[in-house]
Amino acid sequence: MVARITVKTTIEDARANGYLKTLKSIFPSLELTGVSVTDAYTIDAQITKKGCEIVAKQLTNPLIEKYSIESVLAPESYAYAIEIGYLPGVTDNVGNTARQTGEDCLGRKFKEGEAVYSSKFIYLSGELNLQEAELIARELHNPLIER
Repeated sequence: MVARITVKTTIEDARANGYLKTLKSIFPSLELTGVSVTDAYTIDAQITKKGCEIVAKQLTNPLIEKYSIESVLAPESYAYAIEIGYLPGVTDNVGNTARQTGEDCLGRKFKEGEAVYSSKFIYLSGELNLQEAELIARELHNPLIER
């Protein structure tokens, strides 16, 4: 079973603010008004919904973050969403750490072929078109190691 846990901050996100500031300096003519970030952990392993809930709680700081295993946490409104994750074969250190966290809190080692993959969703707000969103996406990831 493949499960996805998404985690989003409940307070002002310095990482999202950094993306916004950088993108506005690179593309000053774009009408980009906001950026929001959600982290995602895709679990490719035999795991129950209850087990997924246990792992999600361990991957989330309850004071400043919330999680969902039902859907991807997104802002109420946005123009485009960009998901960035590692290409197959590239070491995913965050995913490996999430896998170890899962193993520890579930009390079992993942089997051969089972893994956890990390990615992030970047939500763009403003009056943007698809071409502009694609320009931004190219700026936000390294095509040699990320998709």
